[in-house]
Amino acid sequence: RGNDGPSMVISPDFAKDRTLYMVAETGVYKSTDAGEHWQSTTESSPISTAENLHIELSPSYSQDKTLYVSSYNGLYKTIDAGESWQSVEIANVAPNRAFLEGVALSPNYAEDGTVMVSLRGKGLYKSTDKGASFTSVGDASLAFARMDNVPSSGRPIIFSPNYANDNTIFGFGTANTDIYQS
Repeated sequence: RGNDGPSMVISPDFAKDRTLYMVAETGVYKSTDAGEHWQSTTESSPISTAENLHIELSPSYSQDKTLYVSSYNGLYKTIDAGESWQSVEIANVAPNRAFLEGVALSPNYAEDGTVMVSLRGKGLYKSTDKGASFTSVGDASLAFARMDNVPSSGRPIIFSPNYANDNTIFGFGTANTDIYQS
C-alpha cells in the first residue's frame, strides 16, 4: 500500500493458536494457521481505506483478543480478535483528524491498561484505561513516526519489558536520529 511500512504481529501464544495479523490491501488480515491462509478482518470497515496502518497486539491476546490499529485516519480497537472494530477517540481529537504515527501497549496491558499513541502535530497521548480515555504527555513537538519519514522506525514507541518496575519508554522517528527515553 504505497510507501507504508508493513506491520505484522504474532500472537504471544503462537505455539498453540498459530495466529498472525498483518497489513495488506484492504487493511488488517488474520491467519490462524501460521500464515497458510489469510482473511481480511477489516474489509467492510473504515480501516480498509486507511493509510499507514500499524498493528499492536495485546500481550494477553490469548485471554482478551485485543488489537489496536493506528492510522492516518485515527485509532481503532477490537476486543474480539478482529470480528468487529471500533474507533477510539483520543482526548477530544475527532477520529478522522487523529493522524496517528504509531501505537504501543505496555507489556503489562492486562493489569495497567496502558496504551501510548503518537499523534502528528500534537505529540504523545497516554491511556491507562485500555483506550477509554487519553491525556497528553511529554513534549508535543516530538514526532515519533513510522516508516514513511526518513529516518523512521517500524515501531516508534517501545515499552521496556520491565515497564511495571522501571516505567521506561523509548521513542524514535524524529527528523534527526535521536532516540528519546522517558
